[in-house]
Amino acid sequence: MFSWDGAPMTKTLRVAVSWGVCCATVWSQATIPPTAPRELPPKNQWVSPRGTVGHPAGASCHSEVVRGAHRSIQVNVDEKGCNIVGDAANEPSIAVSATDPRKIVIGWRQFNSVSSDFREAGWAYSHDGGHTWVFRGSLDPGVFGTDPVLAAGPEGEVYYLSLGVGLRLFKSFDGGTTWPQYTQISPFFLDKPWITTDLSNGPGRGHIYVANVDFFSRSTDGGGSFNGGYGYFPLFPTMSVDPWGNLFMVGDAGCAMVSYSVQWEMMLPIFFEVGCVSCSTNADLETTTALNPNPEGLLDQT
Repeated sequence: MFSWDGAPMTKTLRVAVSWGVCCATVWSQATIPPTAPRELPPKNQWVSPRGTVGHPAGASCHSEVVRGAHRSIQVNVDEKGCNIVGDAANEPSIAVSATDPRKIVIGWRQFNSVSSDFREAGWAYSHDGGHTWVFRGSLDPGVFGTDPVLAAGPEGEVYYLSLGVGLRLFKSFDGGTTWPQYTQISPFFLDKPWITTDLSNGPGRGHIYVANVDFFSRSTDGGGSFNGGYGYFPLFPTMSVDPWGNLFMVGDAGCAMVSYSVQWEMMLPIFFEVGCVSCSTNADLETTTALNPNPEGLLDQT
């Protein structure tokens, strides 16, 4: 999110399951972050215990909705699969294991309550294809964590990118059950990062790409370390890697800008070829929010 605006948080998270011309640019090693949109830190303090894990009195177990062949299953539930009264969450992200599709992990912004803006890196996991879910609270209880984005690695690992105490990447080797380590990618707190992985069989297989506001970084060792930095990159980027290992990035830079790279060498910077694919009238993100396609939510997330 751009900032905390006091809007009501989502109280439940559900997963729907159905069975059956711009100039070229290069990454920079600048060490000072740019002046850029930032998500505001929380006004409220962390409250412990939050009561988000357990079976409080009055909890409802109506956590599943069936419509024809489709089932909508609540994710942030207690150990009995019941809704947790007073729980609040939003901005979810999902990853499915590349080696076992039964293993699914969802991350979100976990709030103390519907009346508090303090948020943590909440998560839940399923090992039966989304039929049932285990919710254990947050990855780092009591520590501010927001804007989560998840991605799956080629060997079954799952990555959880969290913004708050700088930019941190958590890694799970067991389908989201435990997260034994994290890597501090950047000490700066900006807004809305993104992550993608290379699942191809090319030379970049297993590479991890992370982007933020005017920031791009790459890991070639499974998230143990990152190299990259600040430079001229689009705002609020999203990324994807195609089956041949080509990396694509799209974001807002006065126009919708798409970039791609086919360079895998570990010791060399990544060069992007850049093109503007559509122009927008909302170059001023602060004053023209009404022109955004989602004016009440994520501003300019491309």
